[in-house]
Amino acid sequence: MKRLAKSSWRYWCVRIARHHGDPEYISRGMAVGIFCAFATPVMQMLIAVGLAFLVRGAKIPAALGTWLSNWITTPLLLPFQCYLGSLVWGKPLSRVRINEMIQALSDTSSVKEFFQTFIACGNDIIASFLIGGVLLGLLLAGPGYFITLAVVRRYRKEKIRRKMANLHPDRTVQP
Repeated sequence: MKRLAKSSWRYWCVRIARHHGDPEYISRGMAVGIFCAFATPVMQMLIAVGLAFLVRGAKIPAALGTWLSNWITTPLLLPFQCYLGSLVWGKPLSRVRINEMIQALSDTSSVKEFFQTFIACGNDIIASFLIGGVLLGLLLAGPGYFITLAVVRRYRKEKIRRKMANLHPDRTVQP
């Protein structure tokens, strides 16, 4: 079998599909992780694992789901998240104001400093960030659940097909 690089997307999909438990259990965990990736500013993995316990979802996929918000995606998603939240809240923010907040937060070096800077940004930014995060989290957690469910089911069906083909090499095995 071909070895996959640990940094590849496919490697992590296979790891999630191989996770123990039924596909719904794994998918609930992934959906919680995706939700927490957007709805929580810090300690995302810890919160995701805690929520996974509450919804009876898989803990490892929950932690992995939080990786959607990382140093590559955050600069793209955070401004959109804040702007979306400000529109829903009824107090639209300018791009300049959002960029100032992002720059101030990116200059922090500790969790304590991050929270102090976050609070200093003001209620309009905080509310916009949280509202936008919950909205994006809810919008993406649903598709994340169903995509994970389909991937796990497909992987397991293919695994059974391969196993049956190895047991009966002279027959063509249909899934």
